[in-house]
Amino acid sequence: LSKEGRGAGARVPNQLQRYDSIRAIDFMSPLEKKITQYQVIDFMLSQSGFFSIKDRLKYLNRFKNDFEDSVMVQNLISKYNIEFRIEDDIMLEAATGEKLSLQELVAAHAGKVIYVDYWASWCRPCIKEMPDSKVLQADLTESPIVYVYISSDRKAKPWRKAMEKHDLNEGLHYRITNASTSQGLEDLQIMFIPRYIIYDRTGKLVDKDTYRPSESDALKAELSKYL
Repeated sequence: LSKEGRGAGARVPNQLQRYDSIRAIDFMSPLEKKITQYQVIDFMLSQSGFFSIKDRLKYLNRFKNDFEDSVMVQNLISKYNIEFRIEDDIMLEAATGEKLSLQELVAAHAGKVIYVDYWASWCRPCIKEMPDSKVLQADLTESPIVYVYISSDRKAKPWRKAMEKHDLNEGLHYRITNASTSQGLEDLQIMFIPRYIIYDRTGKLVDKDTYRPSESDALKAELSKYL
């Protein structure tokens, strides 16, 4: 397997062009336009890996100005935890409630290799990898490696429930709290999960799309490069 494009592919229509073209047509009623445009914006916000933060906020504002429906706009803002600003870093919340940035987390473990698992409670392939992740940690218990699990769940409840259900006690667990506004997350270009990333002992990002725990031999060889 190539280490490039390891997620399942999907065709994503040009939703920006679609939104603009619907604005220009005259055979739809205002209500039909509003419902269709709402669906377009909802899709864009749900597929953040395919649309930049600037475009997502731009078109949400466009929808707000086009229809002046505060209820529908507020529903989208609440659903996707939208904040009308762009933040440089990825902000995290620990299972204990502690809050910190990804940069702070990486800096706190200087001198060790960091293996990051981006996952979510609803992601079956992510959950499928967890038993192999536990085996990996047991096999490399003497190595200076920190195992970090970062969930993209927008709400804390399903994240905590999944950790309990699947007995995810090993490693450090966090949830992203600013997925909709993080330039740092956008820069990682995580279009599919699970995604695995390696930081070396100096805190440098050295592999943005590395092997899964189930690819044990290849992953161990990759991690050994940085020990």
